[in-house]
Amino acid sequence: KLKLARTSPAPSSSPMAAAVIWLHGLGDSSDSWEDIDTVKLKVANTRVVHPQAPVAPVTVNNGEEDTSWFDLRTWPVGLKEPENPAGLEDSVKKIHAEIEALEHAGVPTEKIVVGGFSQGGVVSLHAALSYPKRLGGIVSISSWTWNSLSATVDPINKDLPICFCYGKSDDVVLPELAANSAEIVRSIVGGNVTIVEATRSGHFPCPAEMQAAMTFILERIS
Repeated sequence: KLKLARTSPAPSSSPMAAAVIWLHGLGDSSDSWEDIDTVKLKVANTRVVHPQAPVAPVTVNNGEEDTSWFDLRTWPVGLKEPENPAGLEDSVKKIHAEIEALEHAGVPTEKIVVGGFSQGGVVSLHAALSYPKRLGGIVSISSWTWNSLSATVDPINKDLPICFCYGKSDDVVLPELAANSAEIVRSIVGGNVTIVEATRSGHFPCPAEMQAAMTFILERIS
């Protein structure tokens, strides 16, 4: 069974004035990606939210159920991965609800960054760009998107700052898909995307990518 998991302590539930919503990858869980929680040490009154993907059948896992934001049909994930996979729309709605909850708790939407890894990065792009209020930004690591993304963008976020990181030899999300996705993002937000092309063959980000992502987050929520 394909899993892309890491572990970390549970997030804080204290009321805050800025926030990061971070989405894990396939087979992972909400108590992961502790690296992101360090923003709370850099910027006061920041909440980091780690939503949990639903459990659903995954085609590349021979239909076995796992935590997954949407279905996957190719592995490694390449240009032939179908658009509008089952579960993506529901996951976007789930993240919209997370943003709304933060807003109701008093967090300005302009101080909310949505980010994620792999599948989580896909959902981050689709959820944040389609949100009907201005957000702080998006971080997408080792992920991808499709041409259909442009049709979902809300005008208020059409130039939203984005940090898009991918590996030149990623063995899970193939580089031609990642590079094509980076250009799709650039076609939407223009010069407001920072593209980090890392020299790595694995799927997980290298230190330079994490540094770029953290710097971006801190700039957007400070």
